[in-house]
Amino acid sequence: MKYIFVVTAALFLMACGQKPKTTSVSTQGFFEGKWEANRLVVIMHGVFGGEQDSMFTVAPNEFLSKLRVKPHTALFNADGTYIEQYYDEKDTVILTNGGRWATRLDTLSLSQVTPFVKNSKYKFIPSIDSLGNSIGLNLYQLVDFDFDGKEDDEYALFMIRYQPKEEEKSWWEDLFS
Repeated sequence: MKYIFVVTAALFLMACGQKPKTTSVSTQGFFEGKWEANRLVVIMHGVFGGEQDSMFTVAPNEFLSKLRVKPHTALFNADGTYIEQYYDEKDTVILTNGGRWATRLDTLSLSQVTPFVKNSKYKFIPSIDSLGNSIGLNLYQLVDFDFDGKEDDEYALFMIRYQPKEEEKSWWEDLFS
């Protein structure tokens, strides 16, 4: 009995002594690269101070018709910087956000420095294929989407690994695809 107690106490003390991971190599490696918005869901609770909830969804082919922008892209660099770009119907960049990014456990933190300062935190759930390749990224955040003064609205964005459009591929990339 003493042996079980000593082993249990030792395991407990070892677990308490471990520092939590701030950015694991696998998580950081997962984010690195270019991503494109694919779906958006916003659930507004108590719209305009009432008891009614409202849900707003944007499917992959509805960004332009519902939001008047094409799906935005986000490039997460290995050095901890990121750039987000929003496009109009002619693929002209209409807004560029940039700053620093980091992960801790299941949270992605964005410290935007351009065009204005803003800090955001998202809970994330990665999607991987059977080979362990990152293919999707679910980001969740509570925001004040309905401007009622409460950050109680659920914002969910699903992003996929960016796939270059045909006109962006060079002739040699076609040889290997």
